[in-house]
Amino acid sequence: HPQLWRLLFDGDGEAVRKARARHPALERMFAALGPPPQHLWGEATPAFEVPEVLPFDDSASLSADQLGTFAEAGLVIIPGAVPAHLVGGALRRINSAIGSGKLVGDAGSALGLAPEVGSAPEIMDLFYASPVVTYAQRLIGRGRVEPVRKSQVALRFPSASASAPPTPAGSAWHIDGFGKGQHSPFALLCGVCLSETPGPMCGNLAVYPGQHVRLQQAILEAVTSGSAAAFSLSSEEHSDGDAAGGSKAHAKPDLGQPRQLCLHPGDVVLVHQKIPHMGMPNASPHVRYMVYFRLRHIDHNALKEGWLRDVMLPFEGCRRT
Repeated sequence: HPQLWRLLFDGDGEAVRKARARHPALERMFAALGPPPQHLWGEATPAFEVPEVLPFDDSASLSADQLGTFAEAGLVIIPGAVPAHLVGGALRRINSAIGSGKLVGDAGSALGLAPEVGSAPEIMDLFYASPVVTYAQRLIGRGRVEPVRKSQVALRFPSASASAPPTPAGSAWHIDGFGKGQHSPFALLCGVCLSETPGPMCGNLAVYPGQHVRLQQAILEAVTSGSAAAFSLSSEEHSDGDAAGGSKAHAKPDLGQPRQLCLHPGDVVLVHQKIPHMGMPNASPHVRYMVYFRLRHIDHNALKEGWLRDVMLPFEGCRRT
């Protein structure tokens, strides 16, 4: 009974409610279960009120060099973008959730938290109460970012072995969305670092700079021919959006070794959705904490097909430089 409730409610709550409304048999099953045990969930998480108009701070700017780096490399790192008190609040919420048994995911090192944790106020404040909300608009355009309603809390736990883990193959990367049959589900991946990744093999997010441009034609041809799944990994849906390994890795070109991002708490990395990436093994003794926000242009549906031919189409800030 408790395990079944956890399985049901750690998923998409809205989807469960809709399924109950459509299927009388499912509703009868829930009725037979009775209310979920309150001790499973601990203290209720207050709802975060998503603003209808995104905040914008005129003093939080990106330089021409930073905009150019994003256009050329497909990513830009902004050191110390999130204040320490917001980092601390997010860590407190996450660690409290871990203590309440809300870990979900595979049995490996890449785990996340139940979805309701990702929409907790302390987590959403990393975006809305920091300059990050403005930096995103500097790339996509002021007032052009669709309000985001949830995040992904991504944890990479240390390997149990003290020996050095194997280096992932150069074809173990993926591009977000392709595993779900979507070539352009969002425009910008915004990663907020909450823990030190001082060197390689610390569970780092690893990226292939510039490949959003170099792979453009291959992606276009794959989407057109219906073979775009080659750019995904079977493990993508169960990791932090930067998984390593997977049964489909052999179907993609070997891009060599990626750039492992060494980040500090409060650092933010803004990544073009078409950048191939993976998550490295964690040989450190510490858990790696990241929070990801996936951001869309307000005209996303109108732009997503044209974006296959113009990789900078949703990024109005870069197009003006």
